Amino acid sequence: MISSKDVPDRLHRRRKQAFKKHNDEEILEHVQHGQALVKRLIGREMILNKLRNQLTPLNRRLIVLCGEAGCGKSAITAKAASLASHWISGDLRVITRFIGATGESRNIRLLLLGLCCQIADIYNISINLSQDFKGLVEEFASLLEFATQDKPLLICLDGLDELTEEYDSDISWIPVELPKNVYFIASTCTTGSASLCLKKLEKITVMENILQIPPLTSQEINEIIHSWLERDQRRLSKDQYDLLMESCTACPLPLYTHCAYKESCLWTSFSPETDVYLPQNIPEMYSRILGRMEKSHGEQVMKRMGAYVTLSRNGISQEELLDLMSKDDAVMQEVTKFQKVSIPAFPLVLWLKLLDDLGEHLREQRTDNTYVFAWAHTSLKHVCIERYLKAQESQISVHDTFANYYLGRTSHEGSKLCTSQPLAWVLEKEAKINYLFNIRKLFGTPYHLIKSKNVIVLIRECLFNYEFLLHKSWASSVVCVEEDLRAAINADR
Repeated sequence: MISSKDVPDRLHRRRKQAFKKHNDEEILEHVQHGQALVKRLIGREMILNKLRNQLTPLNRRLIVLCGEAGCGKSAITAKAASLASHWISGDLRVITRFIGATGESRNIRLLLLGLCCQIADIYNISINLSQDFKGLVEEFASLLEFATQDKPLLICLDGLDELTEEYDSDISWIPVELPKNVYFIASTCTTGSASLCLKKLEKITVMENILQIPPLTSQEINEIIHSWLERDQRRLSKDQYDLLMESCTACPLPLYTHCAYKESCLWTSFSPETDVYLPQNIPEMYSRILGRMEKSHGEQVMKRMGAYVTLSRNGISQEELLDLMSKDDAVMQEVTKFQKVSIPAFPLVLWLKLLDDLGEHLREQRTDNTYVFAWAHTSLKHVCIERYLKAQESQISVHDTFANYYLGRTSHEGSKLCTSQPLAWVLEKEAKINYLFNIRKLFGTPYHLIKSKNVIVLIRECLFNYEFLLHKSWASSVVCVEEDLRAAINADR
């Protein structure tokens, strides 16, 4: 048990140093993600020219890139950020965030805190930033004023619709009128619930600044496919190539083109006509991929793995996934049937095969000071919900499984190989005691208890548990505890 008397002033200094290091790593993750997107981008000159024409000193309003899921918003945003220094005069400083590329970027308060910290560093401003959302909004507006004609500032935020529900996904902190020498680009999806985000953005900018991303032209599709075939040193028969071009032209989205090309890589010169087939749209494409995985690895294995990745909080670590799969009776029975031998835990080699077969559809990303796996595109997440988690009871059950895992509970009789989940690991060295906080548990437990509607356990284990509250406030801040309380209240409405 930890006593609050053990907390010296140095904890606050250490926390400040840890945040600075963490924020530097966060910036690097987004820079590298953007560079990878730019490297893969082919074409799109028309929308980039439109964007360039809008980025003028006289245009002091937000510029919005929008389009349907899979239209290439992230890649265009990344390309614009890389070219902006040629478009805007002065020693331009560019800040980019690809919301969802890391877990923390999806929390609006943490996103704003990181932006404020980076702007302060760029303009060499010494400031003690607030931890609460309201204070950060005011500080963000003040920090933008430091941009100068010699050193202008461009902020690019991709995927505002990916923000989590904390603070009702409030975007009112984006100024209606930008300060001089500040440029701001944001992107959002226009389909489904994401259309609400576009409506909010329309209120803080002018219609001529809302740029609809056009579909790929036939020429761009042809250029993309030729480039990929040359890169991979592959050839397709005329019928196969015609089918690929015809399908991509019918659904001219970069995401569909990428998935269709990956499917064509499974074809051979002697593939029967029944195997040379491409679904008509992105959801059907993902359903075909998941169906093939079910046949290869087992229906229950794929169903449960898909459910855990889909409903995890900002992704799932390899350790967590292997533990949860090992604790799942339906999964282990199917594995035993396939392997023809009884094993105590889900085989690592089977997970590696799944990982290899999923390829670029599953992305490793950074969150909670570790690396987790998450779906590379929101469209795949939606397909998994429709395929595996359509019933509300199924979703509640998965969230309940996550919560029990973090709390160290099991529905099994007897012991199972499972990772210990303390609130913190205690490290003793030379009479000094250091605490390595279990961030995954401290943030995952209340999240999944709220999602599973298990209010009684939430109150007992988190909201009114002194040890839990002390550890979480030490590991992050009291504001994170307040966010849990707010989320619990909002969920009960």
